[in-house]
Amino acid sequence: MTDKKQEVYIIATGGTIDKIYSPSEQTTILSEKSSIPAYLENIAGVKAIYKFEQLMMIDSRDMTDAHRAKLLNAIKNVPSSNIVITHGTDTMVETALYIGENSTNLNKTIILTGSMVPMDGFTNSDAGFNLGHAIATAQQKEQGVFICMNGQVFDPRKTRKNISESRFESPP
Repeated sequence: MTDKKQEVYIIATGGTIDKIYSPSEQTTILSEKSSIPAYLENIAGVKAIYKFEQLMMIDSRDMTDAHRAKLLNAIKNVPSSNIVITHGTDTMVETALYIGENSTNLNKTIILTGSMVPMDGFTNSDAGFNLGHAIATAQQKEQGVFICMNGQVFDPRKTRKNISESRFESPP
């Protein structure tokens, strides 16, 4: 039996974490179906503490405020108070800020995470680590909106993606 305080609701929106390598195009492309449930159950051994919803599968550079509004509506309808959102890294901060500015009185812990390297088929991927860290953080952190990347928890109002270093950081 799952402890409701520990249950995490995962919402997939796309991004690098759910990209796959396409040999014919010799590049990575978004998968039609998220690999997150299979990863959690078959590789990480996580079975009982999460529920999963694939809301959309888009590159975060294509994320608009209409997409963010759809995501916010999904968040409002989730029965769990612990939510992890997988998201592309290019506009993750913007989405986190949008959610934070438009989600007063939700009483939920909302964690956005993603990866710099796709989860499926890449041995040097940061995806599994980031996802696991986000799930654990969602169960422990107070209510609010946060970003979990590179083993750290960030306040989206004080965070940026450092493209040249392939990491997130809080600038001085």
